[in-house]
Amino acid sequence: MFAANDDDIWPMDDTAEALRHLGRDILDEPVPEFLLKALEG
Repeated sequence: MFAANDDDIWPMDDTAEALRHLGRDILDEPVPEFLLKALEG
């Protein structure tokens, strides 16, 4: 999804929050917690 060296654009600490915002934009609802956990590793 994002390149590993794009930390200045998408800091790792903000990944979950960014995904929540993407979920709201795309699905008009929050990204499910199980999906966030899977994406975070």
